[in-house]
Amino acid sequence: MLQHSQKYADAKNLLNSSAGGEISNIVSHSLGGAVAQKLKQDYPERDYNVTTYGSPNLSLFNHANVSRYRNAGDPISMLDQGAETIGSSLNPFVAHSYKNSSYTSGNNEESTL
Repeated sequence: MLQHSQKYADAKNLLNSSAGGEISNIVSHSLGGAVAQKLKQDYPERDYNVTTYGSPNLSLFNHANVSRYRNAGDPISMLDQGAETIGSSLNPFVAHSYKNSSYTSGNNEESTL
């Protein structure tokens, strides 16, 4: 049902706009991660590089060829066993935060935030 959400509609409108042809990387957090993965699925001809953090997935593997990251202790992404675990916190607000991540790109280069 994600394709009926306003977030999906907004992202799709941007990708279909004149500026959308220049987009090759989609980086997102939480529900935005689910939207990004759906866009990659719906636009296979564009071959987007998609990186998600804390996305609400139910998966054991990474079937969509998406760079997925999660923090241990994140209640939103806890069922995404196909994501790489890159941080941890017992505080769910910190665990679900994008800023708790030590990796900020799909190429696994460590950076500081």
